[in-house]
Amino acid sequence: MKTPQEAAREYAHDHIAERCKSTNCKEFDCRPFDRNVAGYHTRCRARYQEYRDGFLAGVAQAYRWISVEDELPEPGEPYDEKYYSVKCPLFSESGYAFAEFGRDGCWVEDSTGRDITQYVTHWRPIEPVNK
Repeated sequence: MKTPQEAAREYAHDHIAERCKSTNCKEFDCRPFDRNVAGYHTRCRARYQEYRDGFLAGVAQAYRWISVEDELPEPGEPYDEKYYSVKCPLFSESGYAFAEFGRDGCWVEDSTGRDITQYVTHWRPIEPVNK
């Protein structure tokens, strides 16, 4: 598994490589295909940094914990299989659980079906795995 920084570098490089192919950037003495940022022309180096930084900002946003005092997810339909990772230090030994957020505004722990609303302090969505 790649670190977020490695994935961001790869993402930025691939986007610059595609852009250089489509705009004939060779005239700017740009060498994006050797994965060496130092070989990029100044303009492309700046774009590379923008792509990389944008990717990392998206990762940070996706993995941030959201306080239940600040925001709650949209209530789900029954059996819609939308799950969340929640922080609930007073409920579980590890301090974390998987839960669903119901239409009634309650957090329901996934493995037991128990209402853990009073224990949840933070949440973040879990992306469904593609089948």
